[in-house]
Amino acid sequence: MRYSPIFGAFFLVIMIESVRSLKVLALHGSGNTGMGWKARMEPVVSMLETQFSATVEFADAPFPKGNGRCWWTFTHEERSMNAKRLVGLEESLASLRDKQWDVLLGHSQGAMIAGILLATERSGKNTAVDRNKHPRAAILSGAAYPQAADSVLQDAKRRGIASRIASLHVIGAADTVNPPTSARRLANVFDAQVLEHPGGHVFPTGDGALEIYQTFLRRALASQG
Repeated sequence: MRYSPIFGAFFLVIMIESVRSLKVLALHGSGNTGMGWKARMEPVVSMLETQFSATVEFADAPFPKGNGRCWWTFTHEERSMNAKRLVGLEESLASLRDKQWDVLLGHSQGAMIAGILLATERSGKNTAVDRNKHPRAAILSGAAYPQAADSVLQDAKRRGIASRIASLHVIGAADTVNPPTSARRLANVFDAQVLEHPGGHVFPTGDGALEIYQTFLRRALASQG
C-alpha cells in the first residue's frame, strides 16, 4: 500500500481541527458560581487548554443561594441525595441543553445534575440535545445519588444509555458532605471508572490527579473518534 501525502495531510488537518473544537462545560456546586469555581480549577483548566486545546465554559446555575447559585432547591430538612423533589431541576436542565459541549466537568450538586443530564442525553427524550452536541466524556467529583431522579438514572442504566459515555467519578474517602457510598451508587449507573482519594469534598487538582484526568480523557476521546 502506497502512502498518499495528500491523504495524510488531509487526515492531519481533520485531527487538528477535531482537537481545536473540543468544548468543556463545567458545572459548579451548590452555593458557588462559575467564576468562583473557575478560580479553584485553574490547574485543570490549564491542563485542558495546553493538552487538548480546549475551551472551558464555567456555567452559572439559575437559582440564587446566599452569595452563590444552585441548580435546584429543596426543604431545609432534606439534602440533594434524599430530597423527594428537586425544585427547579427541569429549568436547569433546559438551560444546559442550550449549550454546546463535548466534555462535562461537575462538582457536588454540579456533578449530580451532570449525571442526570448524561442519563437523558441519548434516551430519545431530548432531541435538541442529540441534534446539537455529541457528549464524549465526563469527570464528576463529590457527587451523590439523587434519589428524586432514580427513575431516570435506572432507566438509563437498564437501557445501557449511561454506559455509552465514558465517565470518571472522583470520590473522597473522607467526604462528609456527600458520602462515598452514595457517590459509588451514582458511578455504578454509568459503569464508570472511579478515582478514590483520601481527601474530603474537593475536586483534586494536584499533579497526580491531573495526570489521571489527562490519561482518562485521551483514552475516552480516542475511543470515540
